[in-house]
Amino acid sequence: MMKRNFYFTGHRLTVFHWDGKVFTGACSFEPDDDGFAKFEKYLGSVANVRTKLLVDVIEEDFRVESVPHVYGKDKSAVTERLLDRYYRSSNEFTYSEILGRQKTGRKDDEVLLGAITNPQLLEPWLEVIERCDVPLSGIWTLPLVSKDILPVLKVKSDAVLLVSQQVSSNLRQSFFKNKKFISSRTSVLNQGEDEHDQFGAHAEAEISRTLSYLRGQGHINSDEIVEVHVLTSSKQVPSLQSNLASADNRRHHIHDIASIENDIGISGLEGNLSDGLFSWLCLKGFMNKGHYGKTNTFKQFYYSLASSALYATSIVTLIFSVLVTEANISESMEVSRSVELLEEQEAKFKTTYDTKFKEFESVLNNAKLMNASVDLANQIKKGSRVSPLDFFIEISRTLGNAKVGPISIDKIVWSSEQVVENKKIKKVKYLKTNLVLDYPIQHVAVLTGRIPDSSNDYRASVKRIHSIVEILKSNPRIESVKTLSMPVEVRSEKQFSADGGSSSAVKQNEDNQGKFSLEIRMKAYEDA
Repeated sequence: MMKRNFYFTGHRLTVFHWDGKVFTGACSFEPDDDGFAKFEKYLGSVANVRTKLLVDVIEEDFRVESVPHVYGKDKSAVTERLLDRYYRSSNEFTYSEILGRQKTGRKDDEVLLGAITNPQLLEPWLEVIERCDVPLSGIWTLPLVSKDILPVLKVKSDAVLLVSQQVSSNLRQSFFKNKKFISSRTSVLNQGEDEHDQFGAHAEAEISRTLSYLRGQGHINSDEIVEVHVLTSSKQVPSLQSNLASADNRRHHIHDIASIENDIGISGLEGNLSDGLFSWLCLKGFMNKGHYGKTNTFKQFYYSLASSALYATSIVTLIFSVLVTEANISESMEVSRSVELLEEQEAKFKTTYDTKFKEFESVLNNAKLMNASVDLANQIKKGSRVSPLDFFIEISRTLGNAKVGPISIDKIVWSSEQVVENKKIKKVKYLKTNLVLDYPIQHVAVLTGRIPDSSNDYRASVKRIHSIVEILKSNPRIESVKTLSMPVEVRSEKQFSADGGSSSAVKQNEDNQGKFSLEIRMKAYEDA
C-alpha cells in the first residue's frame, strides 16, 4: 500500500513516497509563494493517499516540570495550565506526556511539555493541505519519533544522547533517560553540503556543550556514563573518529546511515542525511496518534476512513449475497447453469455498487457538509462541560487560600451566559447560552456569604471584603467581581446596615451582621 510522508524542516517541505518496500521518490518545496503554488499543483496531480506530517524545526521547545500527583480531570487541568503558561501562542501545536513519579520527596509526577513556538511557519502548508482535501492522519515531531531508532541501534544504556543530521547546516541532539525522551536541541553548523572534513570538530563542540547543560540541569549524575550515538554518512566517519574521544563519563558510537537502512531492509533513499530514515520511522506505524494538532485538522482523514469502511461493507454484502444466491439455486439447477447465474448475479451486484454505493464513497471523501456537523458536535460537547461543578471547584480552590481567612458561604445562584464582543464599537453584550452559537461561555453566579464581623469596627469589615474581592480577581479565569452588598455599606446610595432604629431594624441588622453578596463572572474551562 502506497504511503506518503511530508517532512518539514522550517526551511523547506520534502515529500517521501513509500510503497512498503522501497522509497519510490522524493521532492522538495521552498517556503515562499512559488513553493506553495508548486506544492498545491503537485497535490492536485498525484493520487490522494493518506499522509503523515513529520516536523523538525529549530522553533521547538521541550521542558520537564514537576506537578502534584493527581488524577483524571485535575491532572488534565494542571497540564493545560502549564501549557498555557509557557506556550500560550502555540495554540494547538503543544504536547504533554507524564514521564513518571519522582522517587523522593512528595513523589510528584514529572511531565514532559513541548510545543512549536512559531506555528506560523507550519500554517501556510496546512492551509494548502486542507484546500486540496489531503487525508492527513497526524502531525509528529522528529525528536519524539527518534526514540524508535534506539532498538534498531541496539541501545541498552540508561542515558543516551542521539546525534543526527537531517539538514546539512543543522545538528540535532536528543537525550533519552531510561528509554524516555527528556530533551532535544538543534544547533546551527557553519558547514556546506559537501564539506565533511570539519564535521567531527563541530560535532564534538556541540556534544560537549549539550552534555554540560544536561548535567547542570540534573538530568545526568556527575559519575553517570552517557552513550553518545551519532548517525552519519560514510564520508563523515573519518572526521568523527579523529575528533570524538571517549572519556570516563561518555562513550561514542558512530553509525553509518546507509548500513542502518540496509539492515532494516529499506532502499531508494539517496544522500548523506537521515531525514529519509526518520520519515520511514514515522510511516511504519499506522494508527498511532500524532503529537500535534486537533481533530478538526484531520477531518479529511476520518472521512476517508468512513469511505473505506463503506466500501468494505459493500464487498462483504456482495460476497454474502452471492453465497446465499448460490445456495438457493443449486437445489434446483445443474452446476453449470448455477455458475452462469452466479456470474450474472455478480455482474448485477457490481453494477449496483457502481451506480449506488460508489456515490456515497464520493460524498464521504468530499462531504464538506459533514464539517458543519462535526463543528456542531464539538460545540455541544464543549457546552456540556460548562457545569456548576467546574465553577464550584474553582471558587473553592480560590476561597481556600489562607489569605482569605474564615468565611461562610450561605448561597450560590449559578447560571451561564455567552459573551458577544463587537470590536468595532468596543462593546460587549451577554446572551443566554445557546450551544449552536460559537461564542465564549462564562459562569455567572451570585455568591452570598458571611465573615466574622465586629459591629463596631466598620473599617475592618470593608477592608476584609475588598481583600476577598482582590483574591478572587487574581484568579486568571475570573473575568469580573461586582460587590452587590456588604456588611457595612459605605456607598452614597446605601445605608449603614448597623444604623440605629426600631427594634425590628436592630434585629434585622443582627441577622445581616457580616453578610455580603458578590456577582462573579468566570471563564468556562474550555475558554480559559
